[in-house]
Amino acid sequence: ALRGAGLRYAAAIDVLTAEQLPELRSELAADVAAGHAEWIAHGLSINRPLHDGMGEAEELAYLEETRARLAACGIAARGWWGPEYGESSRTPALLARAGFAFTLDWCNDEQPYAMTVPEGRLAALPPFADLDDAFSLCAPRGITPASYAANLALAAEGLARDGQHGARCMVWAMRPFLVGQPFRIGPVAEALRKIGATQGGWAALPSEILAAAGLLEH
Repeated sequence: ALRGAGLRYAAAIDVLTAEQLPELRSELAADVAAGHAEWIAHGLSINRPLHDGMGEAEELAYLEETRARLAACGIAARGWWGPEYGESSRTPALLARAGFAFTLDWCNDEQPYAMTVPEGRLAALPPFADLDDAFSLCAPRGITPASYAANLALAAEGLARDGQHGARCMVWAMRPFLVGQPFRIGPVAEALRKIGATQGGWAALPSEILAAAGLLEH
């Protein structure tokens, strides 16, 4: 659906998925190699989020192990999206220490920005929580696929209008096991086509957006 709409994407992948599903990894790697996608590190496992109960050394080891094991699978990810947006109060600082260049955990703006960290550099590319398919399609909201698709198209239209006076970013998370269901993918694919045809839109990868904003060396 993304390819058909002329859109590129960020492929968020956790270590266990990368290690246990080489056929999926290979398909995504082909899109990355062709410039259609970009890898995003998504932790060790979806059921192992970061949290304040972890010690600093434990959390740093988690981040470093994620980078190392993904690299062993041929995945070089500059960006980070925590499982279920999970973070501790130290995570941004530790992400910079572990060598990550940006995070997609902070849902608080329509433009990227530099985060303040004690050492190194870290940028934030904020996603839209209200467009996250899990937030929209699952309980307690549970809106219809048609309503979700309409929200995607309306968001693109509104941001394109606002973007005439200063660039706006439309970043959101979709999970194939949710939007890819046969009873959902039709309206979602149509919304993606509308987004791809948005006048003045740029189907950019996260690192390209941040590079254009002067927050990342491309």
